[in-house]
Amino acid sequence: MLVLLAGIAILLTAIYWRVRPGWRQSGPFLPDALLIGLGLYAGGSTWLLVFAPAPNQLPVAAMAWTALASAAAGSALYCLATSRLYRGRFVESLAGVRAGMLERAGIVAGLALSASACLLFLYLLVRTDAIAVLLGIGMFAADLDLMQARVLIASGTEAWLAPGYFKQLTDILLPVLLAAAILLDRRCLKSVWFWVTVSVALLAIVVAGQRLVLVLFLLTLALAAHYARAAEQQADGRKPGWRVPLIPAILLVAGYGLVTILLGRVGGDAGAGAVIIDVVANFLDRAFLAAPRENAITYPVWSELGPTAGLSWLQDLARVMPGTRESLSNVLHMAAGGSQFGDSPLGMPPDIWLAWGWPGLVLVPAVFGVLIGCLDLVCHARRSPALVGLQFYLFLVLPVCYSPYIFLLYGGGVALILVALVAFVRPSDTPESRRVPGIEHA
Repeated sequence: MLVLLAGIAILLTAIYWRVRPGWRQSGPFLPDALLIGLGLYAGGSTWLLVFAPAPNQLPVAAMAWTALASAAAGSALYCLATSRLYRGRFVESLAGVRAGMLERAGIVAGLALSASACLLFLYLLVRTDAIAVLLGIGMFAADLDLMQARVLIASGTEAWLAPGYFKQLTDILLPVLLAAAILLDRRCLKSVWFWVTVSVALLAIVVAGQRLVLVLFLLTLALAAHYARAAEQQADGRKPGWRVPLIPAILLVAGYGLVTILLGRVGGDAGAGAVIIDVVANFLDRAFLAAPRENAITYPVWSELGPTAGLSWLQDLARVMPGTRESLSNVLHMAAGGSQFGDSPLGMPPDIWLAWGWPGLVLVPAVFGVLIGCLDLVCHARRSPALVGLQFYLFLVLPVCYSPYIFLLYGGGVALILVALVAFVRPSDTPESRRVPGIEHA
């Protein structure tokens, strides 16, 4: 049965790949990101089933391939319905990205607000004695325990630091708006204010022990820098080329390794070669195997709770309210042998099954694929630097969005607000505004 499900999913994914717009037309395409995430989960669960079989790995793998097949079918239907809307080259459209006075003011105000939120977050950490001691910056503490500090920050047991609300500004809005600034004028990469803002943000991210956020932040800026450079080359009549931005690449590798060591996920007292190997192995494990492995371990717990007819989603969404409360993710973390303050989130396939059962696994990913495609079209067509920056960020974050709550927390809420604000402050594009400088039009 699993072989049949996998075969159907692979076939539908191949059909999707055949009908999707070309990369040159679409740029970073959000349905691609959705399928990449589901594909990683399906591949990881199957790898574990074959090479490290454990109880309950089979139903998790079956859920994964079912969700991938559904999402591929929905995304393919979206591409067939909108194929005529992705005609021009994506780089050419970026050469015509413009922002009016009101939109530019909004970008500047958003950057100032987000940078201020980073500083306020750091100040609150220092003012919270228990966390400051663990970080080694309070009471002249000698040891730095980043993992325990991260747990206290997330749980709110020592002081409620509103991590979810700060996340919207520091972890999501800031990289999106920095990407928008790069797209508007690539010379900002040489400005002092840009790198001061980036430094403050990176300090807040590292102190909070958020490796994923660090990766997303730097990759978003790298994507923006690459496409801004390609748009300039296109406008000058040169052929756009691909060059990995050196500084973000170095910061990404060094930052991820540093935070991984500080969190105690690898041994920092080994040789440099051994540490690098451990960091790479940890990264691959987190990307491919961690979620399906933990979901299989906790299967006896969550399988007894579902299907919940959508109640589990409502309970997740209620977590955006202020305060501290135990969630299913905390319960599953304890079932996997962790503490009550840690998280062990369900991947998207088990999360959809928990909410809606097998019928939901057949329908919900397809609908999600269509909706994600519509969001991509809005970002693609409005020619707003803020929405293009949002598109870059969502392309990177979608593969790790395990549920509607995670999508809301990691960019979905900001996406809806930005789309509404851009629609309000930016008039509809006219034929004249669609003209791309440096490109001849018939």
